[in-house]
Amino acid sequence: MPVVTFLDYILGPLIVNPGYRKAFDDNYIDRISRYYTIIFLLFFNTYVVTEEYVGEPIYCWCPPEFTDNEVWYTENVCWVSNTYYIPFSKTIPPNYQVRKDESIDITYYQWVPLALFFMALLCYIPRFIWRYATAMAGLDLKKFCVIAKHFRDSSPEEREMRLRNMATYMDVWCTGINRYRAGFYAPVREKLSTYCSLGCGRHFGTFYISLMLFIRFLYFANAFGQLFFLNEFLGNKFYVYGYEVFQAFLEGKDWTMSPRFPRVTLCDLEFRQLSNVQRHTLQCVLPINLFNEKIFLTLWFWFLGLSILSLVNLCCTIAIFLIPSFNESFIKKYLNMLGVYGTPACSKKLAYKFTHRYLRQDGVYVLKELSANANTAILQELFGYIWECFLEREKRNEFVPVYRYMPANSSYREMSLLSFPNAPLSNRQGTPLIVSNGTLRHISEEDLDSEENGTETFV
Repeated sequence: MPVVTFLDYILGPLIVNPGYRKAFDDNYIDRISRYYTIIFLLFFNTYVVTEEYVGEPIYCWCPPEFTDNEVWYTENVCWVSNTYYIPFSKTIPPNYQVRKDESIDITYYQWVPLALFFMALLCYIPRFIWRYATAMAGLDLKKFCVIAKHFRDSSPEEREMRLRNMATYMDVWCTGINRYRAGFYAPVREKLSTYCSLGCGRHFGTFYISLMLFIRFLYFANAFGQLFFLNEFLGNKFYVYGYEVFQAFLEGKDWTMSPRFPRVTLCDLEFRQLSNVQRHTLQCVLPINLFNEKIFLTLWFWFLGLSILSLVNLCCTIAIFLIPSFNESFIKKYLNMLGVYGTPACSKKLAYKFTHRYLRQDGVYVLKELSANANTAILQELFGYIWECFLEREKRNEFVPVYRYMPANSSYREMSLLSFPNAPLSNRQGTPLIVSNGTLRHISEEDLDSEENGTETFV
């Protein structure tokens, strides 16, 4: 998108090296949530802090008999002890308790910098979880995207070498999936993951896509939850503030005089002199509310729009996760570009096997992210090398099988034939493993013939 590209160009150098930020492992809606939103919040935070602690955040109209020290004391007390708002159209009640009941307390202005910083911190939590989780995936997606992005500056020989290395690494990564777990309560965890889940995680070849589902749900929950946080922080039904401003603007009314951000407030002050207590009700000006009003109005519309975009982004990710045709069409596109789809060398059955039994959702997701960062020619060349790796494994029948759980009384032959169809046992280098007499080894023909289900354990 042109707008996002412009924001990348302008705001990119503010945090990290812009050359590194040219490669992304997420889409522009995610970047709006975890990057641009934080930039704007920190900018607003810096501006408010400057106004509060460098300038004069409050001015109070004091009686002429007050000395300069008393004026300074009065303004500081009114700043830290909150003020309240009563419209000029109403009379100020003489009773203090009635006055408090009929007025609107203004309690937020001291805490605006901390609130904005806390909101920026919440916006970064999903990204922190993503970076922490992907570090354990076995494939550094961000580094892959950076490498693919900078291939245009490489020589043809260097580019071919690096692309072949990337294809080899992806081949090992995609075929290194092992559904069998280890550690504490491994059988129980394995059964729970089979019968009580949708098949999410590295063991199912869906680590990246399931993690992205969770992260984008957090992005949506964060954007939508920020509106509730602002409502609790500012009070006075802030969740309808943007709607009221928009309605007043359409009707031609003055939308800047909102009781939520009053410029002129009241402050009750008590002076204690020995046993005598003097009470004063002073009229104070809060210049900072002139900026708070614009800041929080902007944030209301920003988080509302971000909530809608994040929800659409989440729904699209769910559709990609649940509907196989999205991945199949992506793979078919590049197989057509290679000129092999529909030929004897690439039947529809082989393309299906390449998509769902070799690459799986994780591999397709990585290729999609690479396509978003590199040009089509680079990805087509990488795709061709990955296709060659798959064909080599197909010839040796070494591609990762579609794992299924067999009943407890199933034979070794059924398990092996299910995992490695149409392949002689002598060529099955990836046959299931068993533990026999304390030794870990592959299944042999004798195991298949004897079917001694009680003496060995699959791992």
